[in-house]
Amino acid sequence: VNLAASVWRRLLRKRWVLALVFRLSLVYFLSSTFKQEERAVRFVRGKICW
Repeated sequence: VNLAASVWRRLLRKRWVLALVFRLSLVYFLSSTFKQEERAVRFVRGKICW
């Protein structure tokens, strides 16, 4: 348990690692929301076209 805590602290000390993780999570969040919006638009268009 102490080993994991020390590794986590070392990772937190390196700000570039933290920034990288933050950017990756942000990109993933944006892509997932964009896909959901795209599905909603397709659903609405399908209803209107039908």
